[in-house]
Amino acid sequence: VEGIPGLADYVVQQRRSEFLQTLCRRFLGYALGRSVQLSDQSLLEQMQAALEAGDGRFSILVDQVVRSPQFRMVRNREFTTAGP
Repeated sequence: VEGIPGLADYVVQQRRSEFLQTLCRRFLGYALGRSVQLSDQSLLEQMQAALEAGDGRFSILVDQVVRSPQFRMVRNREFTTAGP
């Protein structure tokens, strides 16, 4: 591999699946504010399949997470609303 373009080509051609899997895991963990759990596996698979079908667009990843029950039903967080 030579330089950044060579690395990008290698990832796309040889390691795309692993890259997308890691991207999904890291993004989901960040979005949920916790470690990824075994119960998140089906969502991770769904996210990766959607990314592969959607040509890897980041907006697809965001949409999958925001619509997930894990994200919509976050527990043990204190939310405050700004009042007038």
